[in-house]
Amino acid sequence: MNILFLPSWYESEEMPGSGIFFSEQVKALKEAGNSVTVVIVDIVNYPYKCKTKKFCILEQIRDGIEVYRIKIPSYCTGQLPFVFFNYYYFYYSKLMYHLEKKGYQFDVIYAHSFWHAGYIGTLLKKKYNIPLIVQEHRSQLLTGEFRPLVNKYLKKTVLESDVFYCVSERLKEEVYKRTKVESKIKILPNMVNEIFTFKELPVNSDFIFTFIGTLNKRKRIMFLIKAFEKFCTKNTKMLIVGAGPEKNELEEYILKSPVLINNVKLLGFLDRGQIVDVLSKSNVFILPSAYEPFGVVYIEAMAIGRPVIATKNGGANDIINDSNGYLIDVDNEEQLINAMRNMINNYNKFNLKKISQECIENYSKFAVIGKVLQTMNDCKKNEK
Repeated sequence: MNILFLPSWYESEEMPGSGIFFSEQVKALKEAGNSVTVVIVDIVNYPYKCKTKKFCILEQIRDGIEVYRIKIPSYCTGQLPFVFFNYYYFYYSKLMYHLEKKGYQFDVIYAHSFWHAGYIGTLLKKKYNIPLIVQEHRSQLLTGEFRPLVNKYLKKTVLESDVFYCVSERLKEEVYKRTKVESKIKILPNMVNEIFTFKELPVNSDFIFTFIGTLNKRKRIMFLIKAFEKFCTKNTKMLIVGAGPEKNELEEYILKSPVLINNVKLLGFLDRGQIVDVLSKSNVFILPSAYEPFGVVYIEAMAIGRPVIATKNGGANDIINDSNGYLIDVDNEEQLINAMRNMINNYNKFNLKKISQECIENYSKFAVIGKVLQTMNDCKKNEK
């Protein structure tokens, strides 16, 4: 099958780790015997940081995947959705014309997130008469960052796609709330990369909690280390993986705390292989974020075989249960401290191999991509 893959963001020279779950999905689709072409118009909010030419077609091979892209400044067009989509569709049309001249033909469009690729997909579907599948990931729908002004574009994307997936039940509820369309919205989770497999927990005198994520307010990392400061004991450690705007503030707070300075380590940004290594040495993964449309890091930790402490933030609600971790209320320090304490006291009650096995059964590429391909085949049959 020839698949036109439209991500709303994708790894680039400026952001090498951006949308890594998109590139992993593309690889999985290709490994399943399909031809996959990634097409994206990159939204460049800071043009002076752009490392390649703007306004021109870039042909790239990234990890064996064909990527066709144009990078263009946003010019704050996002404040006016009508202008925004017309502006970007102009450049998507240029990319599609370029591919037509090269002889490309597609059987199906697979777009990710209504803003902007999903809505663009509805326009391309109409022009080329190709079935469209959309998968929604946007956390801005949960946080309220997307104003009601965008809801009509979300609704059109839902109505005009052949299948509209959300990555979690909470995100599906929000899409329904904004569109009042229910019948076409289904659930399709993100997948876990196959490098995340069960690892035996090494013998260690320390009990290690690990946080992985962007160091920003949404992830509640400062809230986490302040709670850990009150709870921390001699043999309790915390590893923090990630980069972001709160990095300097976190460093200063840790250095000034006699409790944290020897028990918390900031490891910075790590690649996937390094993350596997960190999780393998950890007892528990912990992420108390305010909002998550899904939470790939949860299933990565669980695939290694580690229980999780998470908040009732949307995405985690579908993933965490009594057999694989603890769910607590957002911003509830008492519950967070109790969850960390209970992890230490009741750790032997968790079956680490079972946590890994159940996670892989539900979120492996075979489970997720198998469902995607079945949906694509059904769309093709319905078209005929």
